Amino acid sequence: MPVETKDGSALHLKVKDAIIQLINDGEYKPEAQLPTEAEFCDKYGVSRTTVRTALQQLTMEGYIYRKRGSGTFVAAHKVKQILTTTVEHFSKQITMQGKNR
Repeated sequence: MPVETKDGSALHLKVKDAIIQLINDGEYKPEAQLPTEAEFCDKYGVSRTTVRTALQQLTMEGYIYRKRGSGTFVAAHKVKQILTTTVEHFSKQITMQGKNR
């Protein structure tokens, strides 16, 4: 399923959005290992640089994490709301979402 960009948007953003969609749809579950960069290249018909850029952005946004020598994995569910700036309320919000402080 090659990713096309006739609307002028960057290829890495299309790949990134496609991976996010697969994560949100449950295709890639939390803590599951993702395909290799080469497999993503084949799947989306893009270069390794494009895939790397998409994966770097997903890492920075907290969707995935990478373990050197092991691969790329889906991160546990992200906090899904804007958090308050006070430490006390921040702790309560994190606890309510099932996260540890």
